[in-house]
Order: sequence, then structure tokens, then C-alpha cells
Amino acid sequence: MSTSSPGNDKVLIDVFDYFLPRYNFFERHAITIHGQPSDILDAIADYRVQGDPLIRQVISLRELPGRLLKHLSAPPLDLDDFTLLARTEHTLAYGLAGAFWRADYGLCSLPSPDAFIATKQGDICKLVLGFTVAPISRSRCRLITKNTCSLPQ
Repeated sequence: MSTSSPGNDKVLIDVFDYFLPRYNFFERHAITIHGQPSDILDAIADYRVQGDPLIRQVISLRELPGRLLKHLSAPPLDLDDFTLLARTEHTLAYGLAGAFWRADYGLCSLPSPDAFIATKQGDICKLVLGFTVAPISRSRCRLITKNTCSLPQ
């Protein structure tokens, strides 16, 4: 995996190329925020759905049918369900694999980045969620998020 200049999102692109070189869907967002790269990445790594009322409600609504039909008893989906794929000075990436359309998300056990790469089942999706922080001044950074998802064949 390449580690290029944090002044652009090449690092993030390289992370995605490395962990999910082919995908069917992607989205990218960017925003300028105040803070240092390490503090911003720490805040992202510490984020939990249960601490976010809006996202908690969205996840609860998505999971409601499975809970009512007793097809889902696990705790709500959260960042702890993702595998940490990479963390550098300016980049953070997580992976998730499963049958996301199922009530229980059909999550695959992925104990390591190597396990994520090795997962080749044809009936599951693979998702990479990545963040790059590019300093633009002493107190401001550009936070770039990118999500890619490969769909079953």
C-alpha cells in the first residue's frame, strides 16, 4: 500500500485499490474542519452509533423487521463490526463483508486485513469505508471520506 503526500487523497485511493480494487458502487465526500489529523482520526475511530441519536434511529429502523420477526438478536450494527484495515498518519480504513440485505447482515468474520482480502465468496458484498485527513493550514484539515462496495457476482 502506498503512502503518498497527505495533500491530496491519493493515499485514500491507494488504500481502496489495495483492499478493494474492483467495486460496483462508490461515494466520496469532503469537508474542511478544524483540528489536527491525529485528533480527527481518533474521533472517527472512537465514533459509535449508540452515541449518535440520528444514525442510531436509522440503524434501528433498518433492523426493526428482523427484530420483530426474531431473525436478529445481535446488538445493533456499529463500527466494532468492521475490521480495521489500515491506519496511517493521515488515513483510516475499515472493511466489512456480508450479505447486507439479510436481517442479520450476514456478516463474515474478518479478524485481519489479510482475511478481508482473502474473502472471495461470490454471494457476499465487501465494503471499504475510508477516511483521509489532509492538512491545509495549522488548524484546518480537509476530511475526505470514501466508501466502496463490491456486489455479489
